[in-house]
Amino acid sequence: MSEGEDFITMRLGEGKECFLFVLLTSYVVLFCPATGLGDLGSAMGTGAKLKKSKWSVTATVLAMSNAYEWQSQDHEGSGKLSLSLMRGGDKMDVYAVASMIQQFGGFDEYHISNAVLGVKTKSKKVIGTAKLTHGFSVTLPTYKKQYDESSYRGGIAYVPTVSYQKGRWAASVAAQAQKNWHLYDRSSQGIGNIEYSAAESLSLAYKFSKRWEMELSFEYISGVSYQGSFHSQYSAGQSMAFAPDSNTKVAIGLSSGGNALDASGSRNTIKWYDQYSAQYYGAISKRF
Repeated sequence: MSEGEDFITMRLGEGKECFLFVLLTSYVVLFCPATGLGDLGSAMGTGAKLKKSKWSVTATVLAMSNAYEWQSQDHEGSGKLSLSLMRGGDKMDVYAVASMIQQFGGFDEYHISNAVLGVKTKSKKVIGTAKLTHGFSVTLPTYKKQYDESSYRGGIAYVPTVSYQKGRWAASVAAQAQKNWHLYDRSSQGIGNIEYSAAESLSLAYKFSKRWEMELSFEYISGVSYQGSFHSQYSAGQSMAFAPDSNTKVAIGLSSGGNALDASGSRNTIKWYDQYSAQYYGAISKRF
């Protein structure tokens, strides 16, 4: 896992899994390496696959609010409640996600907890699902450089995860290499600053449900945020995800939103704030 990042694995239809990346910078990325985001409309509820030489387009809208964070000398954490609405064909899926990240030991050690509650509707049928996931990862920094207001960081994360859903246990082990880049442009008056950031990650995961499976995925995220006076912050960015398999799948997302922060003070504090943001994602996939 990269800094400030979390992921949730969701099973959408039999044998279909997706990853919901909840980034603590107003980004939410829905990534389906097993089916492709374009297959989402077919995968939900029915588990049907796309026919050959057929294009599929899926639209996804996500919103989030009610975030909190806490800090101490050797412990820092963040939490967020998000709501996602996914529409594909005549099917509507609603997921409420509560996520929490705790960081220890110089912020290189992570404890990740997630709770997912989903409701799926199709042909007047309503299906509910619940899932609780707790993971642990330790980032091994391979390099860390800092020049003035810019910083670069890379490392490897080891992420074992155990989950329980619908009476079925599942386990996965992932190794993720990641690189982060940040550039800060602060105004001389001190009333605002602009931050540019980008992250690249390459993940290799082994999943065990009924059998062991291997997944390889790549994700690129970039964005820019402006923070002015009165604890206000606005951000915008884009993301891209790619998973090579029998299909070619590319997901491109746009994100925009603002945060109204009511937070101040120093260490050993708990900060509560309301966050208002919305993300719009479109995906195109083609089966070969």
